[in-house]
Amino acid sequence: MIFEWATGLSLKDLHDRKAMPHADLRKINKILEFYFGKPYMTYILGRKVPKAYRVPPGWYVSRHRPMTLTLFHEYSTKTLNP
Repeated sequence: MIFEWATGLSLKDLHDRKAMPHADLRKINKILEFYFGKPYMTYILGRKVPKAYRVPPGWYVSRHRPMTLTLFHEYSTKTLNP
């Protein structure tokens, strides 16, 4: 849902055209699970969403350490600009 909201593209349409492989979705879900914890199943606008994440109000990515070591040095020296 986040991907569809941010890009305006339907995941179903991308999958049908083979434009977005499952590996990309797994990576996105892995990152979301790292920051927000275990996903839960819900319905949004009558549509089943199997992996939804609870995002606390006022949550900013710049206030949390990065998932990868690639960006950790910039984060620890406070030069990471999101």
